[in-house]
Amino acid sequence: LKQFELIRCTDGQFRRSSDVYLNTHENKDILGNEFYYTEANTEQMKAFYRLLGVKFKPDILDIERLIEQQILNKSPDEHLIKRIEKIFEHLAKRFKDDDLNQDDLESLADLEWLPAENDSDKLYKGHDLFAYFRSYLFSTTGLFLGISHKLQKKYSDFLHSLKIKEEPDVELVVNHLLNCAQNGKQVNDQVYDFLNKKANDEHLKPLQGKECLFVPDAGYSLRPDHV
Repeated sequence: LKQFELIRCTDGQFRRSSDVYLNTHENKDILGNEFYYTEANTEQMKAFYRLLGVKFKPDILDIERLIEQQILNKSPDEHLIKRIEKIFEHLAKRFKDDDLNQDDLESLADLEWLPAENDSDKLYKGHDLFAYFRSYLFSTTGLFLGISHKLQKKYSDFLHSLKIKEEPDVELVVNHLLNCAQNGKQVNDQVYDFLNKKANDEHLKPLQGKECLFVPDAGYSLRPDHV
């Protein structure tokens, strides 16, 4: 039966089961109106259609196609970011529930579909972005994922699957410290702890001879070689 166009869709046309989704709120919320949905509105009919092979949850390949057609190369306005967050949360939940694995998400990790905080110009690949977790170390130099912090915290393992980074490079932290010193803005104390653990890193050289040590009530008044 699966090879025949037996499934009546909401547009009145009959299609093969493999081309159709169950008409559920979740499916329409994630996929929108770009796919075909069953006309079934009873649990009995939905159960029967599932036996015939009607898709009951968004297929990862369809989600990729949706992203490629409707999200890539778009400017991330508020409406688009909300839609991206819905897709992000849907995939993250399925990953957490072991309904998706790393291989399923490999192609998504290489697509420019993720927003960055305070950037309305373009979207990014996962490896271009950092999670917010350690942003206090390099908030002026890092490019951070523009998805709600609540979702990032809840689905931190999913971030790894998209190649989103957590730990900053030493150079980013150094440049953040120099930015703050130049602007007279106190850095988080953990910036110094982080850099102290990287004492032999060559990227610390730009700090030499610079007043980059913050002193309470005196601001950035000390150079490293004065301590």
